[in-house]
Amino acid sequence: MADSRLKRQGDSFEEEFPGASRSASDCSINLARTGSLLLAELTRRRRPFVDISVAAFQVLAIIEGEGTPLPPSIVAERMVTTTGTMTSLIDTLVRRGLVRRLPHPDDRRMLLIDITDAGRDVVDQILPVTHRVTKEMFQDLSEPERQQLLQLLARVQRRVDVMRNEAAPTDPPQPRNTAQRSAQTATK
Repeated sequence: MADSRLKRQGDSFEEEFPGASRSASDCSINLARTGSLLLAELTRRRRPFVDISVAAFQVLAIIEGEGTPLPPSIVAERMVTTTGTMTSLIDTLVRRGLVRRLPHPDDRRMLLIDITDAGRDVVDQILPVTHRVTKEMFQDLSEPERQQLLQLLARVQRRVDVMRNEAAPTDPPQPRNTAQRSAQTATK
C-alpha cells in the first residue's frame, strides 16, 4: 500500500547509481523529511506561546533536565551539533536572558552554561505544548506500532554510531550512470 506523501526514487534509480539501494535512499529521504516536518510543526504550534527555535529550546531543555550547569561542549554533543553553532545559540539565549555563562569552578579556561528563571519559565510553558503535539502526531500509530518504530530507529541509530566511529571511506563509489539519466531526459 503506497502512500503518495512518501518521496520515492524513480524505478531506474539503481541503474543510474550502481551499488546504491533505492529502498535505503527512500528510507533516508523520508526519515529526514519526516523529522523536518515534525520540527516545523512543533515550531508552529509553540510560536503562540513562546517564539523560540527548536534548537534554542533543546539547549534550555538539556540544561534544565540536567539540573546543573553544563559546559557548552556537552550540550553540543547531546544535540549533535558543532561547538560553533552552540556558541551562536548560547549568545542568543544569553541576550534573551534565558541562560547565563558561569566560570568553571575547576578550570579558568572553561565556562558553564546555566538556565535562568526566565529560561525555566520557557521550558515549563513549552514542554506541555510539545507533549501534546507529539501525542497528536503519533495518534494514528498503535502502541505496538510505536514500539516497533522505536526498535527500528534504534537499529538505524546503532548503525550510524558504528559508521561515525569508522574512518570515512576514501575509495570512490561507482560512478553515476549518466547514460541512464540521458535516456530518462530524452523520454520526457
